[in-house]
Amino acid sequence: MKRICAWCKKELGEKPGNPELITHGICEPCADTFLDSKQESFLSFLDEFHFPIIVVDAEGKVMGGNEKACDITGKTTEQLQQKFLAGEIIDCVHAFEPGGCGKTIHCQSCTLRQSISQTFQSGQSLRNVPAYKDIRVGENEQPVRFLITTEKIHNRVLLRIDDLQR
Repeated sequence: MKRICAWCKKELGEKPGNPELITHGICEPCADTFLDSKQESFLSFLDEFHFPIIVVDAEGKVMGGNEKACDITGKTTEQLQQKFLAGEIIDCVHAFEPGGCGKTIHCQSCTLRQSISQTFQSGQSLRNVPAYKDIRVGENEQPVRFLITTEKIHNRVLLRIDDLQR
């Protein structure tokens, strides 16, 4: 199985498995750039990608994201850095119920939450996992569908959101 960097597309070698398939990881230069201690450089790097990326810490709190993530969430870069939970960032209707994000009965089956947690625990990346959420839009609820990809880098998970459909 061929491995490529999910971010810059550099070849990372082979893994056991079907040689026709491709799996993803992250190369050291991309990982080093992501983990750079200068937040401005980090966000500038994320902004180079043409898809939404949200960075989540080991507690499931959002640490930041790129401009594309701001566009789809309706949040500012500063809001994405305020350590909200992922459900709060995307305005999941259940994040605003008693108990909050991660504490309602609905959270047990949340694909977003499970994918982030699974990637933290196993270190295994997930690719194009279908997710469905009801989000708040003003006073209304709106169903959305999207695909998520996760990648663990040290003590963070990069969450990529694709094919958002409202």
